[in-house]
Amino acid sequence: MPAVPDTGDEAHSLRWWLGAFLFLLTPGLLLGGAARAQPPGNAAVERLPLEAFASLPAVETMALAPGGGRLALLGNPDGRPVLFIRDPGADAFRPLLVNDSDRFHINWLHWASDEWLLVSARYPARRHATDVVETRLVAVDAVSGRIRQVVRLDDRPDGTPPPQFQDEVVDFLPDDPRHVLMALALDGEAWPSVYRVDILSGSRRLEQRARPGFYGWLTDQQHRVRIGLQRRDATHAVYLRPPQGGDWQLAWRFEAFGDDSAVPLGFGRDPDELYVAAYHKGFQAVFRVDLSKPGLPRTLVLSRPHRDVGGGLIYSPASGEAVGVVAGDGSIEVWDAGYRPFLQGLEQTFNDRRVWLISMSRDERRYLALTESDRDAGTYYYGDRDAATLVPIGQRYPLLPEAALSGRKRVAYEARDGTEIEGFLTLPRSAGQAPLPAVVFPHGGPAAMADDGFDYWAEFLASRGYAVLQMNFRGSVGYGVDFLSAGLGNWGRVMQDDVDDGTAWLIRRGIADPRRICIVGASYGGYAALMGVARADSPYRCAVSFAGVTDLADLVRDARDFSNSDSVKRLVGDDMRDLRARSPVNLAERIEVPVLLVQGTDDRRVDINQGRSMYHALQAAGAEVRYVEQDGGDHFLSREAHRLQLFREMEAFLERHLHPDDPG
Repeated sequence: MPAVPDTGDEAHSLRWWLGAFLFLLTPGLLLGGAARAQPPGNAAVERLPLEAFASLPAVETMALAPGGGRLALLGNPDGRPVLFIRDPGADAFRPLLVNDSDRFHINWLHWASDEWLLVSARYPARRHATDVVETRLVAVDAVSGRIRQVVRLDDRPDGTPPPQFQDEVVDFLPDDPRHVLMALALDGEAWPSVYRVDILSGSRRLEQRARPGFYGWLTDQQHRVRIGLQRRDATHAVYLRPPQGGDWQLAWRFEAFGDDSAVPLGFGRDPDELYVAAYHKGFQAVFRVDLSKPGLPRTLVLSRPHRDVGGGLIYSPASGEAVGVVAGDGSIEVWDAGYRPFLQGLEQTFNDRRVWLISMSRDERRYLALTESDRDAGTYYYGDRDAATLVPIGQRYPLLPEAALSGRKRVAYEARDGTEIEGFLTLPRSAGQAPLPAVVFPHGGPAAMADDGFDYWAEFLASRGYAVLQMNFRGSVGYGVDFLSAGLGNWGRVMQDDVDDGTAWLIRRGIADPRRICIVGASYGGYAALMGVARADSPYRCAVSFAGVTDLADLVRDARDFSNSDSVKRLVGDDMRDLRARSPVNLAERIEVPVLLVQGTDDRRVDINQGRSMYHALQAAGAEVRYVEQDGGDHFLSREAHRLQLFREMEAFLERHLHPDDPG
């Protein structure tokens, strides 16, 4: 068994330092005051360069300090993550730290206080011959850039591996900015305990000892550990402890993907008030559970007709009360009467786009908001309620002006069995007369969804002259439990039918030229792309798969090393013969069109051997295939060089096989 590398001092190996020179090389990407980046010259009417779409976002994320005067911004000037700070009263951001390692990627930022910022990072590693992702947490001094590792493990027993995940904050303890509650599996434990950790000294105190199968913990608004989440096989259990402490009691159980699921979202200010996401008339809704009464009765708080609602709770920083929820499709729903006018005012200000409230100051007078639409690639605003001002301070993709984007149209079509499938159609701005060359673009997941927001893949493809269709096939989230569960064990079956039926709809409507259609996808979408060209009478002229699953049997076997193995079996299936029959790697001889495969060597969602095996199978079958292996590439195209490489390969491949400017 290979030794697990000693990763106890990753804060030092992150090697951050001052990087002002990077900021000076890229003026205009990051904004201060009320200025907005403008496209050069007539970029709104000319074809935009590939880099405008495929570069990493100029602004990755932002966070507002509790006092409301200091802002943190994670950006990517020159394709490398840089942490910027805007100090109280300043007009512009100053660069603080730059990550010089392609190995580490930032997960999130959170202000512990006005002086200290918590930064979570991830990186690929191996444990017991298994490829995994590790996470670490550091605290950064917002003035000097000095860093401290939050979890310090110099005192662990010899030979005991450090915990894989070291950034799982259970409670940020806003009234105690020196400490956080963290879930950590120390000293070889299989499951995490909860510790109160000093973010500066690294000292810790046990708050809740690990329990068998308990993978997650929740605290109430008084910062007591009250909920334990257990998983055994595909069965989840929710355990509850009284506010005054005592024994853990089973509250309820449910099966993964089942209609009886009830997932805790968080507590209200009342310690006996718990919010959960559960199904109501077949669609996910938000309920309030009264923990003080026998039977734990539920009251419906929020639901939508024919759409799921459940998501993350929105809390008031001032009161600690739950006021609403960010739904799975990104929309905000608020039930608190005091908050509703403020959020409605934001929505009216940006009436044609979605608005997220990113963070608020502790007194709720200053805030960060993010807007997005199918033509707004993401704009951050800083608001001051006392001064009645709301100014733009950063754009995610400043080289993509709204005037140059195509936007997308919500569509619907009938699948072959009569089920309605919702989709989104993006047409080129400079489209010639239909029918057009087209790209069918199923989403990844598959328990995910396409929505009406900005999509840099779809916009890039449309900018190159292709009509782009995305669809929410069965197995997608957002459409109720029956629609979701219809995808269980149906990879390559009804889910694939829904994709192909969307292609047939494009042709019937005269939108797509039947001789010039390619199917493109990533992750599960890459699987769907390969299955689409392996089917009899395939309508596709070519296929592009990035990080696509190609061997379902191997996917299920690899999951045995992880605690969610049984959930994977339920999602995909567990009959090995059937899995092999639904695996593109075993259907290579049926594929008669060109294929582009792109795969990263450090992908921890879809193993590199999935791509390699597919390449070799296509070669053996005599198919036309191009295989691109991205050294150090992950599942999320976290490095700008890999994102640019993929888009260049895809652009050339589609041009070669679809000839968008040559209908003949």
